[in-house]
Amino acid sequence: MTTPYERTRAILHTREFLEELQSVQKSPDLPDTLRRRAKALARHYPESWHVHQMHAHMPAFFDPPDSVSGDP
Repeated sequence: MTTPYERTRAILHTREFLEELQSVQKSPDLPDTLRRRAKALARHYPESWHVHQMHAHMPAFFDPPDSVSGDP
């Protein structure tokens, strides 16, 4: 069973991962097609403030973003 903490952490770390995939400095050998795909997905992916809203409306499903730490 996924906890609210795990769900929130997955959302935040997935956004970070999509941002890393877009970065030429962090992912220099990545093909441009994958870089563009990551950019397209990140464009509509929830940001931290969205997760704050999700927590406010559904605290049983999401923890506040500032409670999440560490690497995935």
